[in-house]
Amino acid sequence: MLTRRTVGRLGLALLSGLPLAGCGYPTYRIRYRSKLVVNDHGVVRSGIGVVEFQVHDHSKSFLGNSGLVSQSRGAAAFVALQSGGVAAVSLDSFRGRNQVGSRPMAPDSYDPSSVFENAPQGDDVWRDGRNEAYERLIRNAPAHPVTVSRTIAPPLLFFRDRLDPTSVVSIDLSRPEAEIDDGVLFQSLTLQITTDEPSFDPIYQTMPWLRGLAAAGVMLDGSQIRYTNNLSNLIGAEALVRENFL
Repeated sequence: MLTRRTVGRLGLALLSGLPLAGCGYPTYRIRYRSKLVVNDHGVVRSGIGVVEFQVHDHSKSFLGNSGLVSQSRGAAAFVALQSGGVAAVSLDSFRGRNQVGSRPMAPDSYDPSSVFENAPQGDDVWRDGRNEAYERLIRNAPAHPVTVSRTIAPPLLFFRDRLDPTSVVSIDLSRPEAEIDDGVLFQSLTLQITTDEPSFDPIYQTMPWLRGLAAAGVMLDGSQIRYTNNLSNLIGAEALVRENFL
């Protein structure tokens, strides 16, 4: 799962690989493309999503803070199914987000860094305004898709009716055969470093109700506070779409 210390360890494989100026401390950006593949009654279907991470080192700021602070923007990979449902890879790990009666916390993004063999381990080291872990990774970043193990995969959401946000359920990918629905099986999830821009229109066109909810602090069912144990009231809309950095 994502931690403020480990996020962004995919590093500088995007753009020039140099720190971006911002708020008085170094800022790094990385984009990755996720691809979800399912078997839908014998037909292989796939969908992609692009997410961009923005990572700041607050220890270099004039505020005197320490550690890494991360934000992300983008859209979840999803597949529209024959039944009219949708399977989507969550952008949120849901950690610390299940307390009924509370307002949503800041998004707890899924961290893709552990998927990559060359991801740095241990503490990130900043020297002279640069992060050594990022510098190492840019030289070794894989250009090919990497398969995400089921044991570390982000949550998979299934909407039985793509037009009804309250029809959502969570699928346990750790099972040997993760059945999403009758006749629909999870096949694979891959991640790849990319320079693609995040695209929002496809997911909005498939689930139009999401367009009005895609803001931090709003649940999938449209409410701004948790009052039930229904999954649509426990998961924020930012699990699927983040147009701005959150």
